[in-house]
Amino acid sequence: IFATTLASFLGAQAFSDTAVHLVFDTWPEQIAKPIAREVQNVLTVRRTDLLTYGVVLAAYFASNGIEALRTSLNRAYRVTETRGIIHRRVQSIIFVLIATACFLAVSVLLVFAPLLARLAEAHLEWIKPYMGTITLWRYVVASTVIVIGLFSVHIWLPAGKRRFVS
Repeated sequence: IFATTLASFLGAQAFSDTAVHLVFDTWPEQIAKPIAREVQNVLTVRRTDLLTYGVVLAAYFASNGIEALRTSLNRAYRVTETRGIIHRRVQSIIFVLIATACFLAVSVLLVFAPLLARLAEAHLEWIKPYMGTITLWRYVVASTVIVIGLFSVHIWLPAGKRRFVS
C-alpha cells in the first residue's frame, strides 16, 4: 500500500501504460477497460494536496509493522528496549523505505525482468547465449537483496549489540 501511494505521489506516468497492459490484457475487455482506466488515473494523476498527507500516514502506519517486528525480535533475543520512541519510529520509517526499495528491486528482478528477457531474446539474436547467465544473476541479486535485508533487520532492529556470528 505504501509503495503504491508513493508511486502515485512521485508520478508513475512512464510505467503506468506497461503496468496496466501487463495486468489487464488477459482480462475480458468489458471488465478490464473500466478498471484499467481507473488504475491508470490513480497511477498518473499527480496530486500534492491530500495525497501528501496520505504518503506520510501510510509510512507511519507501515512503520507500526516494523515496530511489531522489533518487539518480537526483542522478545526472541530476551533484551529490553532502551532507545527513545522518536529514535525507534524514525528507524522504523527508514526500514519501511528501504524495504519498499528492496521489494521493488526483487519484484523487478523476478517478475518484470523475465518479460524483458523474453522480449530481448525474440528481437536480439546475439543475446540468446547469455540468457542463462542473465537468469542466474537475476536470482543471485534478488537472493542477495533478501539475505541482506534479513541480516539488517536482525542486526539493527532489536535493542543491544549483535555480531554477525551471534
